[in-house]
Amino acid sequence: FVQTIAAHAELVERWEEAAFWYEVLTQAALHPHTRALAFEKAGLAHIELRHLPRAKEMFTELRSFEAREVVALGNLGLIAEMQGETDLARQYFDEVIARDGDGMAAEWARKRRAGLAAPSAGNGP
Repeated sequence: FVQTIAAHAELVERWEEAAFWYEVLTQAALHPHTRALAFEKAGLAHIELRHLPRAKEMFTELRSFEAREVVALGNLGLIAEMQGETDLARQYFDEVIARDGDGMAAEWARKRRAGLAAPSAGNGP
């Protein structure tokens, strides 16, 4: 029931409501797959709201679900990019590329990385 409410709020772009109900689901869900989905969807809702510190918390939690770790890393990179932390964003995108090889997530991360400003002096390639 909670997942249905959250999904409906997301569908109609009521991001505050979606974030709230997905966060409830992170605690209420019994199945790990549903909990992972809840962390991911809550993080995405917080990105829509520009609540970046809270989005970062959701994706940091999502990293503990191995099957969704690449998604978490990519979104942590996006958050870092949105916050102007290009060196950190680059690190996250590089990790996505290393873990996903030729997959869709790696392709997305390569495009995001290519759009970043040049690295800060002394902070790597």
